Amino acid sequence: MSQVTLGVLTKGIADELERLTTGQVTSRVYHDHGDGGQRLWAHLGSEPHAWSNLSGVDVLLGDAESGRAVLVLEIEERACSPKKLLGDVCAFALSEYLTTESDDRRYTITPETELWVCFPANPRGHQLERDEQALERLQEAWGGTLPVRVRLVVSDRRDSLRVAVFRALREWAGGV
Repeated sequence: MSQVTLGVLTKGIADELERLTTGQVTSRVYHDHGDGGQRLWAHLGSEPHAWSNLSGVDVLLGDAESGRAVLVLEIEERACSPKKLLGDVCAFALSEYLTTESDDRRYTITPETELWVCFPANPRGHQLERDEQALERLQEAWGGTLPVRVRLVVSDRRDSLRVAVFRALREWAGGV
């Protein structure tokens, strides 16, 4: 999938999240691809700087009043190997807050913050099973609980990833 196509997918998902959170005055939705996109960085340390970046993310729903990161989406355009999944989850779990290019806000990552890793998986392969086992093992190694909530949003084909993420977002938002 090309960067242009990925940008369309990410922006569309951010637009849907914005639609679902309309009316929540303190909610802010940011995305990193497509029109209006900007860099979204997860940091470790007190000062946001290039050397403190642990990870970039694709979509952020932040609460501007509390300064809390509510929902973060990492969208993988291809199948996500256990190595990639663990890298995404570990880098995010070690981070303290997120920043955006458009404002000076810091969104704190808390145990209530949800990280969704979204990717297509081959329905005939064992990738999803391996990813789930790797995530379980990481949780055990972390003492039973990860510092953030992690959810895998998986589709059976690259073309249906948008549908799977939209379905998960609507479920998350209470069936809107």
